[in-house]
Amino acid sequence: MGVATLISVLTTMVYFLISPLSEVQSELLARTSPTLYDVLIAFCGGAAGIIALCTRGKGNSLVVVDLKN
Repeated sequence: MGVATLISVLTTMVYFLISPLSEVQSELLARTSPTLYDVLIAFCGGAAGIIALCTRGKGNSLVVVDLKN
């Protein structure tokens, strides 16, 4: 797991070093300041995923998070 993490971080670093993108776009900035509502949605989605994996019928539940601005 550590090797996979190291490879992904190094690959990302190399990509952004050679990428022509130098300025942060407004779409990215809008998503980097989460509110309590965003944290609550993520928590509920994660809890639903945990419940889905821990039940006997593992394919019986569907986890959906619908974010509409």
